[in-house]
Amino acid sequence: MNPVPERRAEPEESVPIFRCDDCGEGIYHGDGAFFISGLVYCEECAEFRFRRLV
Repeated sequence: MNPVPERRAEPEESVPIFRCDDCGEGIYHGDGAFFISGLVYCEECAEFRFRRLV
């Protein structure tokens, strides 16, 4: 008889590792975080504030 493998619970992302200094949204493990001039920006705010105009 083969033993049943234990199921591991998925880790909860209840606590963000950073907060965007512009909009205040939580930045979780795996999300894009940008460190510019000592501030932390989420991907959306970094693109909005620092994208190049063509």
